[in-house]
Amino acid sequence: MRRLLIITFFLAAGSRFAWVASSAIQEEEPFPRISMHHYLKYMLYQRSDEPEKALTELILAYQTNPMAYELLEEIVEVALDLRQIEIARVYSQIARQIKPRDASSLYLEAQVLQAMGRTKEALRALLEARALKPQDPNILLGLISLYASLDDRRNALQYLDSYLNVSPPNADLLKIKGYYEMESNNPESMHSYRRAFEEDPDDAETVDGMINAYKKFGKLDELWGYLNRALSEDPQNSPLRLKLCAVQEDEESKRSCLMEVLEQEPDNIQAMGLLLDMLEKTEAWDEALAVLHEHPGIARREAVFALKESFYLLHLDNLRAAVGVLEERQKLFPDNHDIAYFLALGYEDLGEYAKAKNTLAELYKKKPDWQEMAYAYALICGELEDYACMESVLNDLYYRMPDDPVFSNALGFTWAEMGKNLDEAHRLVAKAVQADPKNPSYQDSMAWVLFKMGRTKEALEILERTAQDSHEPEIMLHLSQLQSKGGKDREAWLSYFSAKFEMNKSRKKSVRLLSHIAVLEPMLDKKFKPRPAEIFTRQIATAQDGFAGQFRCEFAANNKQALRVKMALSLPKDSGQIKVLYWPPGMMTPLNSEDVAANLPQSREFLAEFESALQEFFARHSWLNKEKHSRLRWKIMNDYSVRAKGPHLRLEFMDFYRELSLNSAQGTKGGLVPRTIKLDGRLIRATCEALDYVKE
Repeated sequence: MRRLLIITFFLAAGSRFAWVASSAIQEEEPFPRISMHHYLKYMLYQRSDEPEKALTELILAYQTNPMAYELLEEIVEVALDLRQIEIARVYSQIARQIKPRDASSLYLEAQVLQAMGRTKEALRALLEARALKPQDPNILLGLISLYASLDDRRNALQYLDSYLNVSPPNADLLKIKGYYEMESNNPESMHSYRRAFEEDPDDAETVDGMINAYKKFGKLDELWGYLNRALSEDPQNSPLRLKLCAVQEDEESKRSCLMEVLEQEPDNIQAMGLLLDMLEKTEAWDEALAVLHEHPGIARREAVFALKESFYLLHLDNLRAAVGVLEERQKLFPDNHDIAYFLALGYEDLGEYAKAKNTLAELYKKKPDWQEMAYAYALICGELEDYACMESVLNDLYYRMPDDPVFSNALGFTWAEMGKNLDEAHRLVAKAVQADPKNPSYQDSMAWVLFKMGRTKEALEILERTAQDSHEPEIMLHLSQLQSKGGKDREAWLSYFSAKFEMNKSRKKSVRLLSHIAVLEPMLDKKFKPRPAEIFTRQIATAQDGFAGQFRCEFAANNKQALRVKMALSLPKDSGQIKVLYWPPGMMTPLNSEDVAANLPQSREFLAEFESALQEFFARHSWLNKEKHSRLRWKIMNDYSVRAKGPHLRLEFMDFYRELSLNSAQGTKGGLVPRTIKLDGRLIRATCEALDYVKE
């Protein structure tokens, strides 16, 4: 209300004094004492950062001395800074009435018009002002600004040149000039950036622009010499030294340059950050970790380096050490939320869910608006079956983001687990399904809500359809429970084994799902438990020029016990179909060559080709780890393809289900999930067997 009264007073004052100013005798008079008093108060308020009071005193200074035209200019400038555009407009009009054909009043009018978004009118006023006063720096700057806002670089460059010809060099304007010239493929950009650098050698944007300009026009060697000379004149200029490293074209030279900076300045955080970024790009995790350990002073000074160190340890498969680093650094940076968050995730990966929950609970109290963290907290609560906690957090998330399908699905599923608000749970999950109908988790939630509502038949139809594409443990557990309720006892066992198999594949074990598996097995009818030789599941695929089916295999080496799916491929005569048969993973025993020969006598040729393909695959990719004869480690990867020596076999490997540890002396352990196979059109039966890694 007070601001409104001030604005109203200013507008009235402006109209009241306009006629006085326009009719005043144009002769100099001494500055009235009262006007000087208000102007001094204006300056005091400016210094004490009270801009509105300052503007009030400035206008009062003008009211008591309407002959002081320079006060009008200052009023317009201050009002525009405060976004008091209407006040600025009134006093710019007064200036125009006093000096209708003066460049300064046209300039004031243009400033106001530009603030009002009337760019073309502002441009006309400035061009008219320049015609009256062509060398005025303020008018030239105004034209530069307007043409830049209109993306008219040609005219902006023209007035930049005009300004720089009549004013002292300005680093910012030279930098803008260099940028425009570079965008126009004008080699003069190199000269403009050099002039800007000479004015302000510490400006990072100027140095970056200069490097880009010289690089664009193939003059990096020339820039290298120039920067070296500049550095010799200012050896303490660390930012320039780092930019000099950036000029290096090959990665090894950049790395050496940054290492040299760190040797000379062991506490140079920026050099450390740039060097680590380079090592991360090449996935040189060991080297990055060594750099951090060589400079403990920097590593312990900034929280970001704690996160980096834990990140490197994770990539080196040392989760426990990564968590240890975060625990130690949390004591140094107790208020750093990122460290606390990633520490909680580390506890979760270690299966220490209570620690994860406690850490996230403390973090949630401090930062309830952090959605990613809050959702992780909700999931941890659910993992520990603390559904009251999960419900509370998800309720808050859903309230903040009611259109996010992740939150609506999670809250709906939680209510279903708790057996409450089932109609509302159905509505929330339906929203998620509508947003992403193909999401198996949303379909699983919908089935679970329907099951809790007593609509078992509908729920079973949804899960049977969903399980065709997704074998997530929770989906298969729910399917098993629903099949058991629906009288499909044999199918319930198969779904149970599938859930157990998928859980065994995962490195991260869910305590909640493991407890559900333990509870579910006694509920299933033992009479229908499948024997080892029974078919586990079946997939059908159309064959045209040969076999084209999907299958799974597991592998182990050196007689080590491992889970294994036995598989058979067959092509019935004239059927045009492939049957892919799986045996129950809960009944697996290691296969050997005698078993293969006795049970599948026609498979020998195919099996030999298959072994050859896998051996070739492992040998071909050993270079990934830069270690030919030592331990190899594989991460989750996708879309690997190999060929056997013959023309008829092609295997595509996708989705490594766990880390593979390969040793050239001991063989393989772990597993692969091949998804597609193409063979020639012969009748073939085949079974995957344990494969040894070819010795190099």
